[in-house]
Amino acid sequence: MGKFDSLIAAARERGANDAVLIDTKHDIVIEKRANLLCQFGCGEYGRQLTCPPKAPRAEEFAAEYDQALLMTFSCPASIGLEKSRCLMSLSAAKKDPEVEKFWQEWYSWKRVLYDKLLELERAAFGLGLPFSLAFGVGSCPWCKECVDDYTECRFPSKRRGSVEAIGINAVATCARAGIELTFPVEGHPKVVSLLFLG
Repeated sequence: MGKFDSLIAAARERGANDAVLIDTKHDIVIEKRANLLCQFGCGEYGRQLTCPPKAPRAEEFAAEYDQALLMTFSCPASIGLEKSRCLMSLSAAKKDPEVEKFWQEWYSWKRVLYDKLLELERAAFGLGLPFSLAFGVGSCPWCKECVDDYTECRFPSKRRGSVEAIGINAVATCARAGIELTFPVEGHPKVVSLLFLG
């Protein structure tokens, strides 16, 4: 079993539905519009070091990697089709009990997901890929709001951002890898994570 095969197996052991090795230069879709929903729709915009406008942009570093592990995970939080249509309106939607319950479960589970991604980073490091770096979904889950200085981050070794925050179109990138994402969400959302390998 090659090192990439073992990483794919490790991702599946941690609950990944899809774990596909992709070529960063041909398969990753970087778009300026990818993080517009961060700016226009997410209450975390500008409040975290891993969110825009402070997040790094994929075009600044992605070309230095040859491959990445593209993964999807099913979030255990569940939402009905009609309610899912308003999920991005966070402040208004949270007044609805079903939507509020969804977000509580989402944020709780997101910490579990990011722990798994950090485990996969360490596994890649152990395989001789010391510059491997993971990106998950949504804002960094460890603090509600960051301090405004990288040296004062409460969890500097755990701090990670999302695929969209760095300017990657997750939907288009998944499509290139043969992974289908459906919107609006009904039931358990399928979320996208990416582990740059290097």
